[in-house]
Parts: sequence; C-alpha cells; structure tokens
Amino acid sequence: VGEISSDQGWFGWVRVGVVPPEILQPSIGGRQDINIVVRLVDMDNLPEVYLGFGEGELWMNTLEYSHNFKEKGYSEEAQHRDEARALCVRIGMAVAMADGELDDTEGKALKNWIKRMITPFSDEKQKDLKKIYNNSLKESYELAEAGELILSDICTKINEIGEEAQKYEALELAHEVMAADGIIHEDEMKIIHKVAIALNIDSDELEKIRDQQIVKLDAKASNLDVEGLIGIDTSLSNEEIKIHLRKEFQKWNNRLNTLVEGDERDNAQQMLDLISKARKKYG
Repeated sequence: VGEISSDQGWFGWVRVGVVPPEILQPSIGGRQDINIVVRLVDMDNLPEVYLGFGEGELWMNTLEYSHNFKEKGYSEEAQHRDEARALCVRIGMAVAMADGELDDTEGKALKNWIKRMITPFSDEKQKDLKKIYNNSLKESYELAEAGELILSDICTKINEIGEEAQKYEALELAHEVMAADGIIHEDEMKIIHKVAIALNIDSDELEKIRDQQIVKLDAKASNLDVEGLIGIDTSLSNEEIKIHLRKEFQKWNNRLNTLVEGDERDNAQQMLDLISKARKKYG
C-alpha cells in the first residue's frame, strides 16, 4: 500500500498486495500450501527480514493459500533434466553401435559430451552426474551388444520427462557420434531419422543440426544413405523432391564459397556432387 501518514486510513477492506501464483515455482509441482506474510513497518526503522523471517514490524499476519501448480517444480526440473540427459547418452550409444561395434572415436565423442554436460555444475554435483551418465553409458553398451537397446522406449521416456532442450541435445549428440569417425553409415542415418520423428523434432531444426556435422564427414563412403543425408522424403512426388534438391544445391553452393580450402570445403563439394546425382535420379 506504500507509505501512510498518521491522518490517513480506510473505512473498508482494501487490497494491500498481489502475488500471482503463476510467477511462483515451488520445489515440487501439484497442490502446495503457500504462506503469505503481510507486515506493517516503520519506514524510518525498517526491520531486517531474511527468507520471510524477521522481527521489529509494527504488525504482522500470515495468510494460508492452497494452489495447484501445473508446471514442474525446480527440483523436479533438475531431476528430470539429469534423467533425460542419461537417456540422451543411450541414444548416442545406439548410433555408435549401429554397425555392431563401438569405435574409439565414437566412445570419445560420448565421453566429451558427458564432460560438457557436467562442467557448469559444482564439483560435488559433477561427481554425481558423472556417475549417472557413466552408468548409462555402460548399461546402454551392454544392452546394445545384447540387441536389447530399445530406441522407442528411450524416446517415449524423454518425451515424458524431458524439456525441448534435452530433445535437441539428444539429436546433437547423435550427430556428433555419427560424425566422430568421419564416415557416414546408412544405419546411423536411419537411427537418427527415427529418433527425430519420435521426439517430434522440427524438420528445419533437424536440418540445421545435420548440416553442422555433414561438412566433417566423408561423403564418398560406399555405405552412404544419399536420400537420408540430403534430407529427401521419398514419399514425396518427383516434382516436390526436385524443389527440395534445388534448395539444397543453393544452400551448399553458398556454403562452399564461405569455406576455406581443406576437408570441410572438400566435403561441401562432395555434397554438391551427391545432390547433382540425385537430381538426375529424380529427373
């Protein structure tokens, strides 16, 4: 209500403050009891209040209010983020084991991703997360070797508990693993495509993630999934595919002109060659 002088007052009830529950985030979502503290204080002798507690006010009253929080609490968000990232590791392992074995470069890519995910946290939190993610790495490897690493179950769980950020992290890790050995495997592309569909990743965003890694890959590999690499939806008509190929050609031609001499520029040129071959195939 602001500052009130000795000759001011009200004859009826007035609103002294507003607390929109929508801006509050509890530790756990669902129905929670909220304590609202109202104080009258001397502006010339303000009491010290810390975390809602203090002494020296002229008057104080506590009101109780029950509210159903539909969104996750901050503790839930943190727990679900950690669990979803452990599932991301499993998706990365599925891509790595697409050819039946875990290449050293792919294992390194997975470990580097884990290191990147835990770096922002305190030393104690890093230890906890490293244990969680390394356990996921080990378990997913064993499951993949046994043929029991089920992608659909992993993606369903990520959709249940993960935020959009974790879905994109999963796709980024999958592409990093695919690019780790510098060779494009058709089975890896198929797994990534399945994951993108299962996680409802926008096709334009998927294309951006894919393109960041393509320039690091050997596009001359014999086991290359050309349609998957270029992003061709074979269910489209030839005319629609040709429109897509024209856009891809223009994009990679522009990119070629911005890259310096080296492997990435050579791979961009290989992409243009593959697009040209695809244009001949689809008329």
